[in-house]
Amino acid sequence: MSDRIPVGMDRTQLAMVLNDMMKRVLEGDSYEGSIQYTMPEPATPEEERAGWPRADAEFWVIATYRIGNLQGQGGMRLIGTVQS
Repeated sequence: MSDRIPVGMDRTQLAMVLNDMMKRVLEGDSYEGSIQYTMPEPATPEEERAGWPRADAEFWVIATYRIGNLQGQGGMRLIGTVQS
């Protein structure tokens, strides 16, 4: 995965993120980004303490993509929690 703790999502939530990314790319509102989704695995004790989602989610998701570029400089949408 990455340096972030993933978010547990169901199929509908993941599709909503993918649709949002697609819409923004088609509109010219996003110039770069990435998404990673995986099947959950049981978390290690260290991951559980760090706040990883439960393994009963349909997907674990981490994403980063630019938004708001049509209004100027824009920003980033981050999905996932930065590990401390």
